[in-house]
Amino acid sequence: MYWWFYSLETSPATDANAKIDSFKTYKISTIQKWLPFPYIDHVQLEREYSRKQSGNNYSSTLNVLEHELYEANIEDMTLKPIYWSGKTFTIRRSKWFYESENFIVPCDEVLERILEEKYLEFEAFVTADDENEEDCDIKPENESVRRASKKGFQVQEFKLGQPFEYMTGHFITGKHNKAWIHDTTIASQITKAIVHYVSKSHAVELPSYKFLRGINRFRMSAMQYNQQITLLNNEKEKYSVIIEMARVGESLALEKDCRFTPNHLVFVIHGIGQKMLEKKDRDIVVNTDQMRSIINRIHPDNKVMLLPVRWRTQLEMYSDGDNEKFDNLYKDITLQSIPMIREIMSDILLDILLYMSPSHSSLILETSVGELNRIYKLFKTNFPDFSGKVSFFGHSLGSIIAFDILCHQDIPPMSPKFANLRINSSEIPDWMPKPAIPVQNNPNFNLDFEVDNFFAVGSPIGVFVLLRGLKIIGGKNENTLKLYNTLLKSNSHEKLVTIACKRLFNISDFYDPISYRVEPLICRSFNEEPCAIESIKNETSNLAKGVNYLFKIKRNLTSSNSNLQSSNSRPQSPDENNDPHSIVQNLNNTGRVDYYLRNDSLLVNQYLNSINAHMSYWRNEDLLNFIIQNIYYT
Repeated sequence: MYWWFYSLETSPATDANAKIDSFKTYKISTIQKWLPFPYIDHVQLEREYSRKQSGNNYSSTLNVLEHELYEANIEDMTLKPIYWSGKTFTIRRSKWFYESENFIVPCDEVLERILEEKYLEFEAFVTADDENEEDCDIKPENESVRRASKKGFQVQEFKLGQPFEYMTGHFITGKHNKAWIHDTTIASQITKAIVHYVSKSHAVELPSYKFLRGINRFRMSAMQYNQQITLLNNEKEKYSVIIEMARVGESLALEKDCRFTPNHLVFVIHGIGQKMLEKKDRDIVVNTDQMRSIINRIHPDNKVMLLPVRWRTQLEMYSDGDNEKFDNLYKDITLQSIPMIREIMSDILLDILLYMSPSHSSLILETSVGELNRIYKLFKTNFPDFSGKVSFFGHSLGSIIAFDILCHQDIPPMSPKFANLRINSSEIPDWMPKPAIPVQNNPNFNLDFEVDNFFAVGSPIGVFVLLRGLKIIGGKNENTLKLYNTLLKSNSHEKLVTIACKRLFNISDFYDPISYRVEPLICRSFNEEPCAIESIKNETSNLAKGVNYLFKIKRNLTSSNSNLQSSNSRPQSPDENNDPHSIVQNLNNTGRVDYYLRNDSLLVNQYLNSINAHMSYWRNEDLLNFIIQNIYYT
């Protein structure tokens, strides 16, 4: 039985022009890190490949792997990401495998075809004696295979031919679905010649490499491997566990349709420093994979699709798209001293300077909106029946970008009776300061979808809003529209801004030096500390998580609603309202916006913790558990 594999690396470790004259040099000249496709993907790939071979209509591309994030092409046998630009990997369909140091490697198409032809040619010889493998003194790979044993089993040699003239092979009677390959070097030939002059009792051992035929043989060998390997999502797992998961996946796929059907979409928007992180293969794609892996572990039944948004790599500094021109000019104006520090300035701090520039700020927003709409369109193409909600996860500068995008969106009335409350920025009197972010949206900043939740993590939104002199009065709800209308008619001189999402969560690591609060800017009298996020270690089950969280929200809503019911029905300004929670409730129905992550370490040093705090969100289980709770349980 054939099986489909995908590579974990894009190219071999050696030079493609290096001389290949032995099996050892052949191994290092080819990709050595492979994993089998899950059973459901294998079935689809094999079906379309069979249709292609038989001349029937077939689909050359299929969406595969976790959450169908990658596209497999059976024409050029490649695998590449669907929603972002990234590395292109190789896929293989093979029946023969050999054991490498840490991986089971599927043979390439040419070697696999030669071995299969030779095996079918000598199949009667191989299956002639059904000898017990445990009683045989044939050793595994890289040890020795005797030409003849005391038990008298036979060896059938064969030549591989071009392009493997430097190797020969042999089968052994009774060794089903196995072959051994050895080199035809001078040393091997001398050893082989000596064999003919030595008795069977003093047989000389020939160095050889064992090949296995069929997926079952592959699994049996793979189970022996427990060494740590790095997967596409950079999560370390035992190789035997991966193979076991593939086996379990077969039975599940046979029982039901395992196709992933998301019911919630989360866009993950990165902050500063992506150019530097890409050099280290730790960019937003890897961070999103880390989040996805942790969420799947703590909430196995979730249907959340996380997609990275790479706005920095799509940014075009000039209208002609010549980014190299900008890079060259920036390099020319950079002094040659302290290169490491200047590289950090270029890769990290330049992003902040670009966003502080009015022209580049608009360019970044346009680029980000374009990328968001492009990804959403692709997502809807792949999942046309999707009717779930969409959320933003913005980190650092990414949260500022997401905030500005949401502030540019048009917020329609929630019901017809509030249609007359729509306020156009052109209707604001000339003597009043215009909002720094206009109420009416810029056509270039229009999203093709609505946003339900906005999770701002490690966010400096608070200080940006303060510097701009803005006042956030609410999100996408009827109370916000009432309040906006009231404040304008009351001749308020504040720059008002609304955010086009139902709920805003401003989440900080308590020791993150870049995070700032938002609640005091929403309501001046709000003096409570940020709300602590419960640790997942203190919760027993997914159901308990949801129930406990619902009770917390109910308590907040009850206290807020009791004050709201006692207040006048007319919309009040923040200064008139006695309950700060009711104002904050315009941005989040829980009555809170600011949250912080606990640090339960026995030894806490604020300054040491602050070093890694800003980049710790991607792997924080408490944060990711909190996000899933707010997506599903409210």
